[in-house]
Amino acid sequence: MVIKQEKDETYESWADRARIFEHNIAIKRIAKGDDIHIVLDQMSNKLMQKLLNPIYSALKTSNSTYDNIVSKAEYKRIYLDKNKPNADQVDGEIFDKLD
Repeated sequence: MVIKQEKDETYESWADRARIFEHNIAIKRIAKGDDIHIVLDQMSNKLMQKLLNPIYSALKTSNSTYDNIVSKAEYKRIYLDKNKPNADQVDGEIFDKLD
């Protein structure tokens, strides 16, 4: 069954409704005597497919292109250049604190 997102509904709200829907189906199947491990495995697969579908659809229809080199340079400029390393971190290496 398809759980459609309402017009002004957030993704989080819709995802919660989908989770409750799949959870209720699983509870009913377990109450009928189906193997709990199989039911939970199928429930998790169905839920993940439902939750990822809108994301994959948006990515497929997106006209933007992703440039890895530009993205890394932008991340470095915005975050890395403005934040100093932690006291236990020097040049990207983390030293053991238990000396």
